[in-house]
Amino acid sequence: MVMNREQALEGLIGFTKPITDIRKDLLAFPWDSEKELVVLRASHLRQILRRFLDGNLKAEDVEEWADAIEARDDIGFEIDLLKDFIFEFANAALNGLLDRNRASEILEKIS
Repeated sequence: MVMNREQALEGLIGFTKPITDIRKDLLAFPWDSEKELVVLRASHLRQILRRFLDGNLKAEDVEEWADAIEARDDIGFEIDLLKDFIFEFANAALNGLLDRNRASEILEKIS
């Protein structure tokens, strides 16, 4: 199935398949964008954190997901706080890997 850029980005923010496949999908499109094409919402982050807490995603998966999102100009953020969390997850070397306590804390903040 041929997808457009918005569909590929929706797949990324929804983490709909393995991150390596999502990154391959995105390679078909330029990195730079004049405008935001999709918006990362608190509901997306809640879904990712629940998947992590349920054991369906590892901390490394969340790190890779956030890394693929961080610094893209074609993804907007519903609230600025989400940018902070994406930065935190994408930079585990600085902030440490996500753990269950932190995931629960963040879920509380964005619920």
